[in-house]
Amino acid sequence: MEEVVSVFQSRTLKLHTTRSWDFLGLTLYNAENVVSPVQLAYGDDVVVGLFDTGVWPESKSFREEPEMGPIPSRWKGACIAGEKFDPAKACNRKLIGARYYIKGFEQTYGPLNTSGNPEYRSARDFLGHGTHTASTAVGSIVKNASFFGIGQGTARGGTPRARLAVYKICWGKNLDGICTEEDILAAFDDALSDGVNVISASFGSTPPLAPFFASSADIGSFHAAQNGVSVVFAAGNDGPDPSLVSNVAPWSLCVAASSIDRTFPAEIVLDGNVSITGEGIITEEIKGRVVKANIYFANGICESEYWNQKPAVGRVILCFSTSGQLPVEIAQAAVKTAKGLGLIFAEPLTKQTADVDIAIIPTVYVDIAQGTRIWNYITESPKYAIRNSSLNFTVMCS
Repeated sequence: MEEVVSVFQSRTLKLHTTRSWDFLGLTLYNAENVVSPVQLAYGDDVVVGLFDTGVWPESKSFREEPEMGPIPSRWKGACIAGEKFDPAKACNRKLIGARYYIKGFEQTYGPLNTSGNPEYRSARDFLGHGTHTASTAVGSIVKNASFFGIGQGTARGGTPRARLAVYKICWGKNLDGICTEEDILAAFDDALSDGVNVISASFGSTPPLAPFFASSADIGSFHAAQNGVSVVFAAGNDGPDPSLVSNVAPWSLCVAASSIDRTFPAEIVLDGNVSITGEGIITEEIKGRVVKANIYFANGICESEYWNQKPAVGRVILCFSTSGQLPVEIAQAAVKTAKGLGLIFAEPLTKQTADVDIAIIPTVYVDIAQGTRIWNYITESPKYAIRNSSLNFTVMCS
């Protein structure tokens, strides 16, 4: 066919904070702690198209501010109705567009609600990834925001006056976000026709990467560049080793996370007032008895299949990532299965990160040296407490 430029098989791609903007120098307040008109107008009337898992429209981050003007006349997009998504209630002068694309996903994985977890056949977000990335990019100013009382302050996106158009291209499969290239290309076509100014896309494949013109993301972003639309991709989650960036087309921007000027300290106080500071989202003091993993798990491997069926009620279990090469999620699930009170997770320093999903099991992260110190200490003094420390940061992020 003369009209066909290329044909390639549709692949599936995967999904790859708010204090960040202040850390990067894009502060909202001036020296007198007053919001200046220039800063408040960041992104004024720019339309950002977000390619992700959709949006939770009830979030305060997407409410329209009284001073927002009418939707720009150049905007040609639409808010499409769907499951638990009523455009009359969901869309406004802030959230001005919402579409969803599911044909490619269902051709690959079958009907939506048999794919391993519930979902919404609409632009409504189930996984939460899209709501997170949208609020980071264009979220309105939300005062007195906090995470279970931690880090109370002002949450906002980098461009709080920008408009948001959502293109849901990624869907939940076994609680993982899956995006097919067929759906991605369809979203690019609509977004460019709708009149977005910027496209934010936090998804990608893993190396080895496809050639530029056998990749929907690269083809779509190429056409966007031809139309004067900037496309910003996520670098991916496979670092920090070299050659693992997942979006490298020269006509798009690729953004990676930097360092940040904060931690979430959690104090572990052992019997005898020996104190060790780890990191974790601990919202209240926890008191119990710290124990080694091998009391409840064979070979000290904190996995549910190694549990010896002894209940760990009132116990905080010390697990090492190096025992069985464990990710923290596996250890958390195992401690919860064993009915443990909490988890101290020792891992290499470069991998330490505070887990925000405190609903699984309260977790404090320490490095291997700290974990070894605790291991040796509890042999003789097995009582402890974990205390939350006050956080003096502007906003909590995930």
